[in-house]
Amino acid sequence: MTQETKPITIIGYKGFDKDLKCRDFQYEVGKEYETDEVKLCEKGFHFCENPHDVLSYYSAGEGNRFAIVEASDVSDERKDDSKRVSKRIRIKAEISVFEICKIVVSAFFENFGFKKKIESAETNNAGYRGAANAGDCGAANAGYCGAAIVLNNGRVKGGYGCVLVARNIEWSNDNNLYEVTDWACGIVDGVNIKEDTWYRLDNGKLVEADD
Repeated sequence: MTQETKPITIIGYKGFDKDLKCRDFQYEVGKEYETDEVKLCEKGFHFCENPHDVLSYYSAGEGNRFAIVEASDVSDERKDDSKRVSKRIRIKAEISVFEICKIVVSAFFENFGFKKKIESAETNNAGYRGAANAGDCGAANAGYCGAAIVLNNGRVKGGYGCVLVARNIEWSNDNNLYEVTDWACGIVDGVNIKEDTWYRLDNGKLVEADD
């Protein structure tokens, strides 16, 4: 029996291989696709509501590509993450891995309340979906699906799926405020960014830091 669907439209994120294929189905940016049957992980057009979860299916490497999508007739089926399946999907726009990371950081701050956690944090270590924050030359460490954020010349590390953010700020006498002079963010995927490994900011990139 086909899973019931709801006539709603959801903005989501989808991953593809280097040829913009998913499960051997060829997609094109700007095109809309439709099917009659859906079943999560088996039939239909799959996507993730949380951009972070996309990287569990298509890593940020190996030439994989990503896009913002619009899905409708979305099934009620759910499993352990934000993966969904729909009868209709439109590939709205292709986005880069860097853009995915920026969206992930924004989404994590909004959805999991990381901003409040960080502002009130009394430690620079956090566990599952926690938030760790450290000041100048400090070190922040977060666990699975957490967020670790550090300021000037600091170091960050985390468990698999953790968002790492490093930024440098300087006081501007001209504008009478602190301005970001350099920053980088990334997701611990075990390949491009390793688990439980310290990273520092270097010219807009996260690079492994010396012990």
